[in-house]
Amino acid sequence: MSQESFVDPRLAPSKPPGKGVHPALASVPPESVIDKSSPVPLHHQLELFLRRGIESGLFGPHDTLPTEQELQDYFQLSRTPIRQALARLAADGLIDRRRSQGTVVLPKPFEENLRSLTAFTEEVQRKGLTPGSRMLEFQIGPADAEDIRLLNLAKSALIYRFRRLRFINDDPVGILSSHIPVDVAPNLRETDFAETGMQQSSYYVLEHLHHIRPVRASETFRAVTLDAEAARLLRIPGA
Repeated sequence: MSQESFVDPRLAPSKPPGKGVHPALASVPPESVIDKSSPVPLHHQLELFLRRGIESGLFGPHDTLPTEQELQDYFQLSRTPIRQALARLAADGLIDRRRSQGTVVLPKPFEENLRSLTAFTEEVQRKGLTPGSRMLEFQIGPADAEDIRLLNLAKSALIYRFRRLRFINDDPVGILSSHIPVDVAPNLRETDFAETGMQQSSYYVLEHLHHIRPVRASETFRAVTLDAEAARLLRIPGA
């Protein structure tokens, strides 16, 4: 898909950016984005520009898009098509409109294959991306009622509980909490896990360091309210 309409340095904007204009608009000729004589609705023209800008990296993950006022002044549009374009991008999960920060570009979602027992590390690498991991907490304690129920454990069982911050290309994407019965891997240690490479994977550590090959697992997903610590770790401003 050609991006020349907003990245070709030979095309100088016919309307030079003024004070307070978003820097990403500096190389964008307004007439290359908005053609008011075209039968294509104005909101769709603006949406297409912003969408291509997000896809190409003109507006990168966590970047703030131009404000409604900047878009209005630069492209000589009314607020209605601008808000329609932004609403479509928000509905598609490309941006998040935050009262305290503005309109922020969201990182691309990572889709993990849940049809087979595959490590997060392998899934990320398979997509040509770089996984990372940082251990936040590692402890041993008695199994709680949920552990006992989900893992079919005795009431006296001990559990490894560890939390890790997972990254894709240095961007934090989630906090993973793992519970493993001590009886499964009696010698598991925090130092078994690395921040990079295959040894950041719990599946890899169990199989290659403790000679235990997982063949079945249960993964539980639930919506939670982020606390201040999680918001800080995931670099979510204003959460």
